[in-house]
Amino acid sequence: MKFGEVVGGQKVGKTQSNQQKTYSELFAEYMRQLQIKGRAEQTLKSYSYHSKYFIEFLGSDVYCKDITSKTLEDYILYLQDAKHIE
Repeated sequence: MKFGEVVGGQKVGKTQSNQQKTYSELFAEYMRQLQIKGRAEQTLKSYSYHSKYFIEFLGSDVYCKDITSKTLEDYILYLQDAKHIE
């Protein structure tokens, strides 16, 4: 086995954990997986549309390790107040 070689679907060596990725990086990976699985174009558009609200709420792209359950609770309140979504 060589460093960087793919074995059984896994890359050998160092990989970037999800905690070390930004929300946008991880969201892009998620969207790619949905495309591979053949999700409807409207589903992908809807997810992208709603992801923009989350980035707007955060104020900038953040590392996933910095997103906590409190962040998500605050986001729900933000949507209920600012966007009038229930």
